[in-house]
Amino acid sequence: MVPPDSSTLLLLSVCSPALAQDTWTGVDRLVAIGDIHGDFEWFTAVLRSAGLLDEDGNWTGGKTHLVQVGDCARSRS
Repeated sequence: MVPPDSSTLLLLSVCSPALAQDTWTGVDRLVAIGDIHGDFEWFTAVLRSAGLLDEDGNWTGGKTHLVQVGDCARSRS
């Protein structure tokens, strides 16, 4: 099992079911990513290129909302 770190926590929040909310306030930016086919390395590379993660996997997106549709990434184990 992978010990909890920022990228593990990110995946948990990304894979959680969305609440039935259709209006958001205080959002600076919206970034949407399609089906990632379980490719964790590609997923984190995309997040880094969008300015949402630093090289250590820490969230740098501020008040950006990330929408990921399709499957969730697999663990790095």
